[in-house]
Amino acid sequence: MIRVSVIGLIVSLLIGSSLLAHTDPEGEIHPALLVRGDQLHLFYTKNPRFLTEDDKAVRHLRVLDQEFKVVSDSPVEEKEDLAERSLCAFNNGDWYFLHDELNGDPNAEFGRYLISTYGADGHSNQFTVAGRGSLGISTGLFVTENQIIVAANEQSVFFDPFGNPKEAGGLETLGDLIVVMFSRETRSEMARVSLGTPSRVVGLTPSSSAPVVHGGSVYVGWIKESKRQDGEVTRSTVISQWDLGTSNVKHRVVDEEVTWNTSVALCVFRDQIVMAYSDTIPDGDQVSVELRRLKLREQDTAPAESGRNGD
Repeated sequence: MIRVSVIGLIVSLLIGSSLLAHTDPEGEIHPALLVRGDQLHLFYTKNPRFLTEDDKAVRHLRVLDQEFKVVSDSPVEEKEDLAERSLCAFNNGDWYFLHDELNGDPNAEFGRYLISTYGADGHSNQFTVAGRGSLGISTGLFVTENQIIVAANEQSVFFDPFGNPKEAGGLETLGDLIVVMFSRETRSEMARVSLGTPSRVVGLTPSSSAPVVHGGSVYVGWIKESKRQDGEVTRSTVISQWDLGTSNVKHRVVDEEVTWNTSVALCVFRDQIVMAYSDTIPDGDQVSVELRRLKLREQDTAPAESGRNGD
């Protein structure tokens, strides 16, 4: 049995993400959503215009009640809640951490992911899940009693020591954003669906939330990239719904105009799908986190009353 510290694992994830660093806008960025009892916890980073010794990016927690009214909004300690991490999930007392794809070979026919588990009693384990096709960089996972569900790039990109893509086509070969369902028992792929072409952070990681399972469906919030006839690229925030056991996928456009540098988070709160995203086309000088609710019964979206700056 392999023993790895949770802190060490998180540090490795953060180091990996820093390799693809880029400039973020000023304001509220990188939202994350957690449900705590009858409250919704919205984490976000307040980013200054210029990072200095005295003016740093600070993580904040905005607490909302059942009516989406702001209860509190204040800075939080640098030590973040593990559940904020899209590459980890909690189920039945155990944490599940998803590592990068393990193909290792750009010509590999099938992809694999390494998953680490940690229990409250101190036990730990590692195992791989295998796809029936290629698998690329993931944006998160959701663990149920019988399945592990992952949102990811359709294809992998492999780099030489100088950071150049190895295969012909390079970043253009990443394919669509896909959702893949693995069996926890056999640790093999059961099904997958394609959602469409996503916008990607620095051309690699899909701008997507981790998947969320509710009522027999998988929901993913993401940034869809489209090309008009004149060649101009447009981007929109979308909530996609995949009905498990079928190939049915529905898409609902939430915002028709965003940029590639838009972070997305998703959760279930009070029988609603809630999306948080950092709107990087500001009305003023700073960007802010927007909240949108997908009313499952009416099957439409509505803005949360506290969507912008907690107003």
